Amino acid sequence: MTCLKSKKLWLVMACFSLAITLMACSASVSHEQVYIAVIPKQGKSSFFREVASGVNTAATEYGVRTTFEGAQNEEDYETQNSLIKRAIHANADAIVISAIDENKSNELLEEAVSKGIVVITIDSGVTYDGISQHIGTDNKESGRIAAKELCSMEPGQLNIGIVNFEKHTKNAIEREAGFMEQMEKESSVRIMDSVSTVSNASEAADATKELLEQNPTINAIVAFNEYTSLGVGYMIREMNRQDDIHVVAFDNNAESIGMIENNEIDRLIVQNPFAMGYLAIESALKEIEKRDTLTPEQFTEVLVVSRSNLYEYENQKFVFPFED
Repeated sequence: MTCLKSKKLWLVMACFSLAITLMACSASVSHEQVYIAVIPKQGKSSFFREVASGVNTAATEYGVRTTFEGAQNEEDYETQNSLIKRAIHANADAIVISAIDENKSNELLEEAVSKGIVVITIDSGVTYDGISQHIGTDNKESGRIAAKELCSMEPGQLNIGIVNFEKHTKNAIEREAGFMEQMEKESSVRIMDSVSTVSNASEAADATKELLEQNPTINAIVAFNEYTSLGVGYMIREMNRQDDIHVVAFDNNAESIGMIENNEIDRLIVQNPFAMGYLAIESALKEIEKRDTLTPEQFTEVLVVSRSNLYEYENQKFVFPFED
């Protein structure tokens, strides 16, 4: 009799424990039910293809559903806003966005947050302060790094031309700001001109040509994203200026790596877009399930690439991700 009572008591306790466990599980969102809308500036560049690779890896690992869709170009904030609206109407659990304009999407992102949607920015942020986290390169610091690299290549007077991209994009603004802050500390530096162009290699090449024609004493150029870097490299090649103009540029693809090899670009500031995509999914899931307190910013690493370290073994995955 005592044994029977003990068995019944054990069964009751086991059922109670199971009920508590099931209640706890139902209180959190099942990973299979989670939908995260990822909205890059656009999806065609090597940079954002690597972001997509990081997103897909994390989505597979954590078992969440994602979409990855951007505008046709990195100036088309209206299409990007339409994608945000679509994500809101689809009741996304989170929106991950690389913002084309630091201001133009703020109202929609505020609406998303008001409806309980987690917002994470990657690569290029916004001025709206209701996001859960920003993940990306420390853009001001990377601008400072670019300045230091240029100064290290020329012991004499530096006459610098700046080729930047969309002037309302936060990472463009921050990189140039960091660059200028560092250059203000240097005595033998003169900023000859700064131009902004759309994120298109052909137009960046035209802007570079005009910059050099109007400022013939320029002996150093900095370019701040993948397309401006390619445009500068193309024009250095076309004008045969490899030996008299130092170039520090951003981002890597097969063409820009070739430009390093051919002396058309001297240094590349290589970012880690795979990590941005992966960490964005990871952070969004943490915030959805309230498992952790997110820091306001999470910086990903950069690597300075030159001809001297291009083929070093430890740099291969960083420099050549597009070969996979």
